[in-house]
Amino acid sequence: MRILIATDGLPHSEQAVHLSAKLAEAARVKLTILTVVKRESDLPNANKILEMATASLPEGTLEFQTRTRVGNMAEEIVHEALEGMYNLVVIGMGFGGNLLQRLLLPSGEWVLEHGPSSVIVVKGQAVLPRRILICDSGVDSSTLLDQFKQLFSDLLLEDTHLTVLHVMSQISAGPGVSGWQLRADADELIEASTPEGEILDQDTKVLDELEQDIEAKVRHGLVVDEIIAEARGGEYDLIVIGEHQNGFWERLVLDNLAHQIVTAADRPVMIIKKQAIKVNP
Repeated sequence: MRILIATDGLPHSEQAVHLSAKLAEAARVKLTILTVVKRESDLPNANKILEMATASLPEGTLEFQTRTRVGNMAEEIVHEALEGMYNLVVIGMGFGGNLLQRLLLPSGEWVLEHGPSSVIVVKGQAVLPRRILICDSGVDSSTLLDQFKQLFSDLLLEDTHLTVLHVMSQISAGPGVSGWQLRADADELIEASTPEGEILDQDTKVLDELEQDIEAKVRHGLVVDEIIAEARGGEYDLIVIGEHQNGFWERLVLDNLAHQIVTAADRPVMIIKKQAIKVNP
């Protein structure tokens, strides 16, 4: 497994560096720290940014390397991710946007659409996840969970708790959905073999292979509101969402759900890439 962290030297990047170091240590892999400057004349500033980043690494961090690229930030992150065959890119985000906000400008399509890797956007205090919320929309469920297992099989602690969440919205409910289903909990849906229950039942069976504490949950309401409420109420360390079937960037443009989740969250969010680089055993 290969982990790339993009840092711009601002305070939020320090938390991203810390989380990346913890993940790299857990998986016993080398960490690469990247910064991007616009011009060759900015290279001295790049060196300072990398020195600050390496100085903030937790004591005892495993082997790491630094990289500097010149050009457009979003494009150069993608180029590095492609050339280095990274499985995971970690980006720090302040609550005002900062780096991610710049990535979501038109050039940001390169990172989210053309990048080969799943992405973790770090907000708030980053810790090695012990409580993980996996948000399953019911679309490409197997891809989401398979990619999650590929990335996290070596990162899970013995006491990790996994929750797979499905949000049922009355607005988007199909014509065949009975009223009771919009009030039922996960166990009731699974027992009745409803479409949502079958999704949750299959998800828990797939995750059982990780031999962790696993829970299925359903919430009723608006998707973004319910995911954020569950994340905060359950004190999760990481929110996991999937890339939309039509492409993550297209999803951002069309319905903005993923962007709303990342913006509203006060903790790290992981976006699983459908066609991500496979993790070598």
